[in-house]
Amino acid sequence: EILNIALLTNSYFPKKNISKEQFLKLQSDWLIKQQNFDLIETYIEKNKNLENGENLIKYYLNYYLSRADLSKACNIFEKINFNINDDYISKFNIYCLINLNKNEEAQLHFDLLKEQGFEDNFFEKKFIYLIGYDENENNEISEKSLLDFHLSHTINQDFEFEPKKNTPKLIWKYL
Repeated sequence: EILNIALLTNSYFPKKNISKEQFLKLQSDWLIKQQNFDLIETYIEKNKNLENGENLIKYYLNYYLSRADLSKACNIFEKINFNINDDYISKFNIYCLINLNKNEEAQLHFDLLKEQGFEDNFFEKKFIYLIGYDENENNEISEKSLLDFHLSHTINQDFEFEPKKNTPKLIWKYL
């Protein structure tokens, strides 16, 4: 199926050369449109130098998280063989490590992320609670991302949320 996109690319752009980045974006967009998550998994696993693949990975992660399948979402990190330079994906990976009781590895990833200049007070508070450094629940709710909303829901024992018109669609699916 990935070969088909290469052939389609030539038919859409017969006289123009497209850059590698444009081609990879076109592939990612096509995979997202197809919604074939087995193919997306295979694509991510086989493309060890997947540049600009963050949108595809985020789509995969959010799809499974919105359906309350955290283990399936987290499984993608076993298939990624390249460095991720995206804060959202890095946070998700850290959360998956905590969920798998790999707290020391999660702490290492978090520390490395902080050294790179990462700043997200909401996630840091949730991380500190989840890792066990603070026993006080942080009941703050964030709709900034699906992961933030999931963390809000997971940590808050008395979680109550009233969605609004501008609540993102992924959060509606999650609810």
